[in-house]
Amino acid sequence: MSQSFQSPYRTAQVVGCALTYLLVAVLMSWKLRPLLVTMGMAIGFAAVWSAHAAGRDQTGMFLFGTVLLVPVLLGAGVLANVAGTWLRLLWPSLPRLPSGYATARLPRCGL
Repeated sequence: MSQSFQSPYRTAQVVGCALTYLLVAVLMSWKLRPLLVTMGMAIGFAAVWSAHAAGRDQTGMFLFGTVLLVPVLLGAGVLANVAGTWLRLLWPSLPRLPSGYATARLPRCGL
């Protein structure tokens, strides 16, 4: 008897998500600090995906999916950073955000 696994995601959804992730990462690393883009996008995407998957999974296997997802996201971020750096070198005259923009502290709210 053979059992097949049915994913809750269609192939087009996964491909669209991956292409969108890479496009956003390339554009953000072109304008912001690449290391912050890679880490921020990987942690943010993995956290949101895990929260969504945890609500739909009764087996607890979403944790295994998260462990597999994080290195893939970090690898995609590295590729996007290379592409963003390449764009910066190709078109150096295009304006960038100020150097401290991505790491600037947010003002404190007096509550």
